[in-house]
Amino acid sequence: MDYILNNHNKNDVKRELTKVIDIGIDFKCQDNFAERKFSSNQIQELLKTPIKGTNLDELIESFKNEMLPYCSNFSTANFMGFPDAGNSIAGLSGAIFSDLLQQKLLPLV
Repeated sequence: MDYILNNHNKNDVKRELTKVIDIGIDFKCQDNFAERKFSSNQIQELLKTPIKGTNLDELIESFKNEMLPYCSNFSTANFMGFPDAGNSIAGLSGAIFSDLLQQKLLPLV
C-alpha cells in the first residue's frame, strides 16, 4: 500500500484511519484513567531505545498495546478535573478536520 493519501488508495486510507478512530474511541470510553504507569526506569529505557522503521499496521498495534495503556484518559467519568477534555463530538471532529485540512493562520499575501 502507498502510504501517501491519493485517489488510488483512499479506501485503504479510510480503513486505516477507521482503525485508529476505533482505538481512540475505545480509549476515551474506558472507565479507568490509565491502565498502567511508567516507572522512572521504564521511561529511561524508552528514551534510549532506537527508533526503527515499521509498517503502519505494526505501528498501530504496537502503539495500542505498548503505549496506550499508559496514556491518561481525561474524559473518563472517574477523573475529576476537566469535563471538556476531549469528549465533545464536535471538538473531536474539529481536531480531525484540522489535521486533514492543514490550514495555517498566516494570511496569504
